[in-house]
Amino acid sequence: MFPSVEEAGVTHAFDFVQFLVNERKANPRTQFNVLAACVHVVRFLYHGESKVDRANPKAVPYSDLPVMAALKQLVSKAHKAVKKARGARAAAPLVADERLKWLEWDEFLGLVRELHGECADRQRTLRELQLGRTLVKEDGRWLIRHTAADYKTGKLYGQRPPLVIASFLYPELEAYINEFRAELNPSHDFLFTRVLGGGPLTDKALYDMFETELAWSLVFGVL
Repeated sequence: MFPSVEEAGVTHAFDFVQFLVNERKANPRTQFNVLAACVHVVRFLYHGESKVDRANPKAVPYSDLPVMAALKQLVSKAHKAVKKARGARAAAPLVADERLKWLEWDEFLGLVRELHGECADRQRTLRELQLGRTLVKEDGRWLIRHTAADYKTGKLYGQRPPLVIASFLYPELEAYINEFRAELNPSHDFLFTRVLGGGPLTDKALYDMFETELAWSLVFGVL
């Protein structure tokens, strides 16, 4: 989506918004929400390249990244369009049937079950990574390769295209693989292992790990 930190890196986002406008007839609010999400993506991808002094209260974070400056221009234009549309909508009668926007209770429960299943599949993607099989290094890049059996909807979509791991994670990933993982005495070839016993990381162990970290963060946050 954002192949570079230069101004041209915003091209795909611009083209996508144009697709939303011309093909999908998306309203200004949808366009704004998409671009706002893109801002977070750029922050995530290029946070290490911004040299703005964050200790300076007047400094605007990421303002020195050309791609962010270009993206912020698109966000500003979309925000103006939202305000204009809001004013026009306030002066016009409602044409949509509000009743059609509500789900029946059984539909809502079905949606929750589907989302729960998708979340379980996402954690499985990381928890079941296997060195040399689903987690491989090719041509200097770390990739995740999944066959149809490695993810929930594999029967429908078949083998996944390779997922490229962001290069800024390589130092920590390789340090863990080459040094720290052995300290846990793993009895398997999965990337992650349990702290006690050296067994594979289970879904419950992963849940407990996040629960513990969240509890400590709340304690220290309050203190």
